[in-house]
Amino acid sequence: MFVLAWDKVDPGTAEWLSKVSGRTCFDHFYWYMAPYDLYTHARWKWAGDRIAIYEDPDHVGWYLGYNPRLGTFAHMEYLGTGDRGPDVIPEESQRPAMRQSPLENEQVIINEPHAQMHVHRYNRVMIYGSRGGELLHSLDGTTVDLRWEAGEVKWSLASAMHYSEIPTTNEVPQGPRGLDIGIKKPGDPSKMASTALDPLRVDPQDFKLEFENPQVRVLRLKMGPRQSVPMHEYVLNRIVYYYTDQNVRETSPDGKAEVKQHKAGNWVWEGSPRKLKLDNLNDKPFEAIVVEFRN
Repeated sequence: MFVLAWDKVDPGTAEWLSKVSGRTCFDHFYWYMAPYDLYTHARWKWAGDRIAIYEDPDHVGWYLGYNPRLGTFAHMEYLGTGDRGPDVIPEESQRPAMRQSPLENEQVIINEPHAQMHVHRYNRVMIYGSRGGELLHSLDGTTVDLRWEAGEVKWSLASAMHYSEIPTTNEVPQGPRGLDIGIKKPGDPSKMASTALDPLRVDPQDFKLEFENPQVRVLRLKMGPRQSVPMHEYVLNRIVYYYTDQNVRETSPDGKAEVKQHKAGNWVWEGSPRKLKLDNLNDKPFEAIVVEFRN
């Protein structure tokens, strides 16, 4: 019986092992995790689960890792021993592909890809589109049971090495997925969001402040059916996330009008200042989140 040993290596080595090579370690014995069993491995508690290793009777050269806490097996291939394991890296075609971030620039990274064991390098704005939760297992053996409701927006600080597990009791999320916005730069005190046409000044009934700090200001806009919002102004780079379907008319100060449409769960990056009047053309309420970046 072996113990998952991520707590016996430094965080940099642990990240390298999981993200680069797809390997795991038991008391300096290194194993490659079969890509087709990654869902099974994903339910292991990486900061202390005990794993029994057996020879696979059906596949020569492979082993089965049994987790008695969960009662599940997963296929593994033995790679050898050492401080960091041998220089045996599976072929690229055999390793699970890492998804790509849909947007990364000098200010933000959206839905940053990460391995099973990972760190969060940046402070983040978390926009939750659906009700859900996860268990955050840290290397010291502690676990945080995190829960959120659809429509919540939270500030999440950069965090050390941990492993995220989706509880089996979680209901299937309904509605849009949400957005994870990593803030790559510290706040700049010279970047001020407020002007004479600041949304919170011209229409405090419809624009509400969710929270603000040196790096971001987060606003929530709620409009009723066929409602209008007076001329207002955005001066900072921002992301707009749509909680509901959008069908609005945007009118600029010179009278030019344009109809904009997005589905619930869509988002856009806006990188220049603008002034606009807004008309909801739908017979249903409209709701959006505006994340302004002070960096």
